[in-house]
Amino acid sequence: DRETRAATGPQQIFEVIESGSVFEGAININVPEKPVVIKTVIKEEPLFAALNHHYKTLFDQEMLTVKDCGFGRISLNAFQDPLGKSCFLVRLGRHSGAEAVTIEKNRDIKIMQGGGRPDKKLPYSTTLWLASESARPTSGDGLIPFGWAVLEVVPFDSTKGLFSGSSERKTKSDVTEKQTVIQTETAAKKEPERITWSGATITYSPGNKTLIATFHNKKAELQIGDDRSTVPVALHKTVFEKRKGVRVAVVVEPIGNAFRIVTCTEN
Repeated sequence: DRETRAATGPQQIFEVIESGSVFEGAININVPEKPVVIKTVIKEEPLFAALNHHYKTLFDQEMLTVKDCGFGRISLNAFQDPLGKSCFLVRLGRHSGAEAVTIEKNRDIKIMQGGGRPDKKLPYSTTLWLASESARPTSGDGLIPFGWAVLEVVPFDSTKGLFSGSSERKTKSDVTEKQTVIQTETAAKKEPERITWSGATITYSPGNKTLIATFHNKKAELQIGDDRSTVPVALHKTVFEKRKGVRVAVVVEPIGNAFRIVTCTEN
């Protein structure tokens, strides 16, 4: 409704994690050395039970609301059996709603009324934020709520690295097994598969002297030390001095579920 776009102020830019993305991490639940200081110690079973109660209740309520309003709903069919056992609903990020980050019967949510009227506080929110693929959607069935994700608890081997590309704690049997694998691969002379990411973004992390490439929710890394020859010379000032990302064509090779940068060339 403004005369010019400039009158509306700067555009808000959102970084969105697309549906189907998977992230790995670890949660440590430790027993404190002095339980006298911490009166109620967190334990795994009641923690996940509370998580399931809080978010599943909120999810069911919201899905009823979006159904009544004709908006898009989120399906949990893929998680029906393990839901509440090894899989638990969580809600992350901006526009998740005040209920997601407050506790039932302890909520005091500020509602801004506008028009010069004073704010009021309620035990519930009055706004539902929805995401859309288009700036001006013509129907509500393509609108979906923000932030819903599933936390899955998976078996973890403490003798190995958490992430696919990380180093492992080496035992004698580990070393022997790896030597056997290396000898077998050498004998077969199998060349590693290489993939080209056209239009990938590369950045430089000076702390560990690592080159990082991102492309369609995928990431590849290469620890380069003081050798900057992997990056085209014309891009050295932007990448290494200004510390800005640039778009290039990156050749990578898989290492398990991770990727390693092989070469970079200008698009």
